[in-house]
Amino acid sequence: MFFPKRSTVVAGGLTLLACGASAADYNRYETPPTFSWAGAYAGVHGNVPRNFKALNSDDYLGFGAQLGYNFQVESSVLGLELEGSYKGNKASVPSGEVESRFSGAAKARLGVDYDRTLLYATSGVTLTQFVGLSGVSVPDNWKRGYLFGGGVEHAFSGGVSAKIECNYVMNGSVQTTAGITSSTSDLNNHVITAGLNLRF
Repeated sequence: MFFPKRSTVVAGGLTLLACGASAADYNRYETPPTFSWAGAYAGVHGNVPRNFKALNSDDYLGFGAQLGYNFQVESSVLGLELEGSYKGNKASVPSGEVESRFSGAAKARLGVDYDRTLLYATSGVTLTQFVGLSGVSVPDNWKRGYLFGGGVEHAFSGGVSAKIECNYVMNGSVQTTAGITSSTSDLNNHVITAGLNLRF
């Protein structure tokens, strides 16, 4: 009677161990770790400024770089980002043309992640250089403004992610002078940006 009882106990123990191993395997292979957006990143982008509130505006492809850091709590992601761009976007103003040549922005991003896809809203402060062309001068050629918008970013393997973002930039009224004539133009615009980031 002793051996059958001991065999039953051993068999029961082996069954429990097998169940535990199966559960561990299930957790290991069926519930992978959740992707995290937290951490620093840097990247490059191209952009198209559109819809200057001036006649006959021309669209040019600009380019630039960005550097940022994300904080994540569960599915909420808060990011801070600095970016700089060369735009070369021209617009007609009274008696000539102006060009928005360089711009920079300090932005905050607030988003919700769906694993490797991040949907976010953004807002921030901008600084844009306006240069006069065709006999036009811009007395105060660095203009502070504001932006707001949103975008979507998707993460791939190797720490690389791609984003598309659209912002409305409020540059306010820009004063221009041609000869003895001065005028102001409202040069607000939309900026569509596509970029790549590398997280580290």
